Amino acid sequence: MRQGEGPACFLEDAESEVMCLSCGSGSPEYGIILIKKAQSFLRGDTKGGFGLRVDVKWLGKRAFEALGQTSGHTVRIDAAESAGGEGSGVRPMEMLLMGVGGCTGIDIAMILEKMRLHIDRFEMTLNAERAEKHPQRFTKITVDYVLDGPDLTHEKVKRAVELSYHTYCSALNSLNADFEIRYTLNGETRTVVPASAESVGGRA
Repeated sequence: MRQGEGPACFLEDAESEVMCLSCGSGSPEYGIILIKKAQSFLRGDTKGGFGLRVDVKWLGKRAFEALGQTSGHTVRIDAAESAGGEGSGVRPMEMLLMGVGGCTGIDIAMILEKMRLHIDRFEMTLNAERAEKHPQRFTKITVDYVLDGPDLTHEKVKRAVELSYHTYCSALNSLNADFEIRYTLNGETRTVVPASAESVGGRA
């Protein structure tokens, strides 16, 4: 591993947002590649590259088993009984929403850790609205973060949430949906992205 090529290189200082754009060889282009590799590494893609592979095997009726080739973990997917399934696993759209929660949660935990802030509690609730007509995509997703910690401030938590929403969360930024983003810190709720805001990346 070359100098600076690893998760510590992702943010030299999350508080001041100093990106290591010229670490290692001193080339800005190389530094950008390192940041992308670090993001991939921190989300578990230790095999390198920017792609992912998932193998999905049919188990009968509406049930499937999905294997993440990067992580090596499996998850069972099934439809509701009303759709011919047995309800024996997570539903596909639930999994999509779980992925958003896990992705942005990793971002925020990592950023606050880089700020050397202690977290006592960190939970999220994601609520999604879907279109009535097929393909019934997500049209709006509301993300509520709940954090407690003696060192946490609204300024720091808000910045961590903004960085995840606008810059780092691959799952969130892969969806064509409107987002409403709120967080509750030590019992006080504030809105980061209001419901009327444009969707991620300005998509309709």
